[in-house]
Amino acid sequence: MENGVGCKTQSFINIKQGSGAPQPELSNTGPNCTNAPVDLTVGGLAPGGKAASFNGANQYVQVYQNLPEYDFTIEMWVKTISPNVGIFSAAEASAGVGGHDRNLFLEDGQLCARVLGSAKWNPDLRSMTGEWHHIAFVVQSGIGQRIFVDGNLSPNSNSYDHSDFNWQYYFHIGFSPDAINRYLPGSIDNVRIWSEARSQADIRSNMGRAVPSSSTSLIYACLFEGDFNSVVGGGSNAFNGLSYEDANHYTYTWLGAGAPEASKMKPKLLPHSLQEITP
Repeated sequence: MENGVGCKTQSFINIKQGSGAPQPELSNTGPNCTNAPVDLTVGGLAPGGKAASFNGANQYVQVYQNLPEYDFTIEMWVKTISPNVGIFSAAEASAGVGGHDRNLFLEDGQLCARVLGSAKWNPDLRSMTGEWHHIAFVVQSGIGQRIFVDGNLSPNSNSYDHSDFNWQYYFHIGFSPDAINRYLPGSIDNVRIWSEARSQADIRSNMGRAVPSSSTSLIYACLFEGDFNSVVGGGSNAFNGLSYEDANHYTYTWLGAGAPEASKMKPKLLPHSLQEITP
């Protein structure tokens, strides 16, 4: 029997959720028919859509906002092929002039952190270059400093449990004065700052979401969906321009007769078959 959209036989699109990815938002602009093409749009994932792209020479985002010295979390998605670059810093003035801390940067491909009052430390992780990685820097009273990469707690930590830098006015994305090369050549997406020490469960359950399940204690958020304006938090400036690129982190593998090549985070005319979502 033919139905109202012209299908004589109907079936379903089965979506298999890969490791670490949240349930995506889906929309279908075509008929749901056996052996018929379907224009399927997937969204709601992080990193997803657009991401900020930095040239490594002089570009960074400056946000006018005071950050907590106690009990905070700084998290974002980062991708770069360079082993010695800046990622994030809190600052007294533009481009690290004056005091600075809450530095996140790569040194020989390893993520490093430093707050004022303690020395630079390395969480002892594998190389961070070449792929998208989610990083979360957590500072907690009575516990100290911890770093989570892709939701996993690093082997090393630092017992200094706060920042002594209490005359900070700005923070910088894509820049750290502690790095050998202060500017980031690479991409950043979904930056969030919380006025609480987030748990591993909080980090894992929300790092793959464009929008967290709860905004309680969220004091800054930027999606970088074609602009650098925050959806939560202070006003921003992008110095020396900023470009945007497709994040292309989640790959969609379509199985079945006549399946096309895998696509990455883009709407595409696809035949009816099984979709597997993996980061």
